[in-house]
Order: sequence, then structure tokens, then C-alpha cells
Amino acid sequence: MIDYQTQFFKLIEEKCFGYYKQNAYFHSIQVATLAHEVALYKGLDPSLSFIAGLFHDIAYFTSQSHFDHSTRSADIFLKLKHSLTKEQQDIIYTMIKNHSDKENSHDDYSELLKDVDLYSHFINEPHRHFLDYEQERIQHIQSYIKIKCTT
Repeated sequence: MIDYQTQFFKLIEEKCFGYYKQNAYFHSIQVATLAHEVALYKGLDPSLSFIAGLFHDIAYFTSQSHFDHSTRSADIFLKLKHSLTKEQQDIIYTMIKNHSDKENSHDDYSELLKDVDLYSHFINEPHRHFLDYEQERIQHIQSYIKIKCTT
């Protein structure tokens, strides 16, 4: 099986620098991990969700531009070496392509990635102002994500 994590790390190491490299690792791994866990909870494929989480912002991090980064990230994903079926690739492609369109509703996989991406921003940017529809998504995801703190 093709190792998608290695392909992700190679892209980051070759094309990202400074803040973008640091943020690429932190945000992407966090979103991938959250996506994996939420997929398990929702009965969706955790591996596909993890891969989508890794690559969802790859175009932003490698080009330092938010312009149409969802579509560009999805296209980068398709150019990788794949061991997934065409159907699995299509699921991930669609998740990545739709993840920035948080005002509209799409398939379950796309909604999962939108939720965990937004939740990652929520927990890491406490002073950020979130729009009403973003706040609704955050409340929705908080209803099933339970972050446990142990001492």
C-alpha cells in the first residue's frame, strides 16, 4: 500500500518553509487525527478521513496562497501515487474540494472534514471571530467530540 503520510511529509519538506512548514505540520496532523476519530464515531472510513485531513490545505501551505486552495489541494492529492480505488480517491478528492464551503451542506465525508477543520481553528485561535454558521458547526461538533483532560 502506498504511504500517504510519507508523500505528505515529502511535499512539506520540499515546498514549505518557516511558518508555513510549522503550520502545515501542526494543522494538517491535527485535522487528520480529528478526522480519523470523528470518522470512527460516525461510522465512516477513518483511513480515508485521515488522508483527506492531511492533504486538505496542502496547496495553501506549498503556495502560501488561499486562492482556490481547496480545489488546488484536491488536484495535488489526485497527482499522488495511489493504492486506493478510484471510488476511494473520489471520496477524498470531494472532501478536500468541499472543505472550504462551510456555508453549504454536502455529503457526510465532506461535512466531517469541514467540521474538524473548523474545530481545529476554534481550539487554536481562541480570539478569532467566528461567523454564525461557523459557530453552529462548532456547537455541533462539540456535541460529539469530548476532549478529556487528565491530571
